[in-house]
Amino acid sequence: LNDLFGIQVRSGCSCAGPYVLDLLNINDETADIYAKFITANENNRLGEIPKIELMKPGFTRFNLSYFASDEEVDYILNAVEFIATDGWKFLSL
Repeated sequence: LNDLFGIQVRSGCSCAGPYVLDLLNINDETADIYAKFITANENNRLGEIPKIELMKPGFTRFNLSYFASDEEVDYILNAVEFIATDGWKFLSL
């Protein structure tokens, strides 16, 4: 969102790991697989996206100002929709 639209957001689990696992329907077995994959000590070649960036489950959070205009809200929602459907096309950039 920031790189393409200038919208600053925060990603992660918002300090609510167990709750997020439940929201994302990730069971204990799958959570263990993610944890092993994320914490694997591998040397990535220059230019590769670290595995943690590709596999770490979570969500993106943004806050709207009380004074945000309808146009600003529409811009943000349209950007989120675009990233959700077409963002993968920009991963190689």
